[in-house]
Amino acid sequence: MPAILDSRPKTYKKPTIDDIDPVTNYIPALVRDRVSQECIEMCSKLRKFVIYNCKPREEQYLNSEPKSEERERIIQELLESKKDYDLIFFFDNDNDADYGNSACIDRLPKFNYLEYGILYQFVGKSILASKVISFCGGNTYSKSINNMSALELFLHYGDNNQKTEFAIPMINKKRDVEFFISEKDVASSDILNINTNCNLDFKTNKMIINGKKWFIPDILKLNGGNPNNNNNSGCYYAEAYWIILAVTEHDENNIYKKHSLVMVDTQNIIDKLNDGKEISISRITTDDSCLFGDSCYYEVEFNNLEVPLCVLGGRGDGFHVLQEKSSLVKIYECMKLVGMGEEALQRANERASQRKVYGSKLQKSEHFKFELAKHKISLQNCRLQLCNAAVKLQIEGFKAAKQEIAISKIVTPQTVCHVIDWAMQIFGCSSFTKNNPLWEMYNNARADRVNETPDEALLSQLGKNEILLMNKVLNLHIEENSTRCTNGIGRKKR
Repeated sequence: MPAILDSRPKTYKKPTIDDIDPVTNYIPALVRDRVSQECIEMCSKLRKFVIYNCKPREEQYLNSEPKSEERERIIQELLESKKDYDLIFFFDNDNDADYGNSACIDRLPKFNYLEYGILYQFVGKSILASKVISFCGGNTYSKSINNMSALELFLHYGDNNQKTEFAIPMINKKRDVEFFISEKDVASSDILNINTNCNLDFKTNKMIINGKKWFIPDILKLNGGNPNNNNNSGCYYAEAYWIILAVTEHDENNIYKKHSLVMVDTQNIIDKLNDGKEISISRITTDDSCLFGDSCYYEVEFNNLEVPLCVLGGRGDGFHVLQEKSSLVKIYECMKLVGMGEEALQRANERASQRKVYGSKLQKSEHFKFELAKHKISLQNCRLQLCNAAVKLQIEGFKAAKQEIAISKIVTPQTVCHVIDWAMQIFGCSSFTKNNPLWEMYNNARADRVNETPDEALLSQLGKNEILLMNKVLNLHIEENSTRCTNGIGRKKR
């Protein structure tokens, strides 16, 4: 047999993923000048880690039991392998920096809101990526966005003592943050009705908390047994900082200045947690098919819990500070959902390339092409809206960006739910099997329509603000026309 000669040029180089699909495809051209080269390089490393390390392990992870040794082993192996990609310093530049020095803390964070949002797109492409990638401190990677928003609040509103006491342990990946916002008997769309009360005593430097909070994730770490306040059952308490929204002021003239964010270090209440008199914790029963990852959710009741006084921001500024936290979480979660939606499209395309319908591959049908293109356009629109919201939030603040953030938060989860639902239709019954991540992806997208303000509340507020703006414009036109008529402007000469 004659030898087969390689006709390719000697300079031929096998194309890489960055050659075929550059990461700049995921950064809208309108905002590309606001994204640093360092961030683009980090996006490339992160995408390679997700493609070559996380996604190949997903099936093995999903086939193993929740909280099993097999899952823990996979997570630990991925944590080690991400070091090969230099995916360590997302929030700070130098792990050896002296963060006890306020000058070092003032240099944080490493990237801006837009850049972090773009990075979160790639985290959303794998259910394992969010379990091993953290853009800031904390020792629980699945709480990356929660910790990110908390760290931003510490840097913006915390005094020097709070930055040292709370921010530094988080940066060093030793502590997590939990927000205690929702209450069982209060509509989440109206946090001004929060009932949890906190009495601040500046003479004794103590505060006393009363009330109930619920749907708090992973307060307890289980070693087996039923979760309760007794460590003998095989539970231990996760070391964390609790940020609690509570009523501290009683000025009825301004309902927006009644709440404060008070902070509790769980190290200061270990004895009280075990005692169960001043604080009790009970697990919320949820459908296992609707659990988000391996998280468990709890209800916490405070009964005259006395702790050292610590308020984040000013007294009565809780609502204002919480709005900034919520704005950041909405943008990051939604950008993560965009990446998740694109992954669903990729999986649907792969499935369609393997399935035949009436002798022809599903991928070749015009209907499939039309639907795929429509979903791609929808996701691209979501990305543009989110990038616009992130830039405005960075430049003008959360009050100015309120409308853009609300629009993005309304549209993105709905769009991604629709995209994943279509992908599940392509897979058919196999989308409900244990080793298919689409079902968990759909649960996450659906949960985001409730988390951080439900759709209906955002729509109502958005409509209200638009009506107020339109009425102001209308009244201004009426006033201007009235003035013009009074001055005889615009009258015809006889």
